[in-house]
Amino acid sequence: MDSMNDEEVLRFAPPEIRRVWKRIVSLEGQVAEVREALQRIEDLLRQGGKR
Repeated sequence: MDSMNDEEVLRFAPPEIRRVWKRIVSLEGQVAEVREALQRIEDLLRQGGKR
């Protein structure tokens, strides 16, 4: 199964596992957005400190 991608693995997974997996993927996307926003805030704070 290591060589299979997520979609191939999920095709054989029970419905509950598919639901949980989709939720995890969604949360991972949200975490990435938060990290990007935090990085922008840190950059702005650094720029403000240089003035």
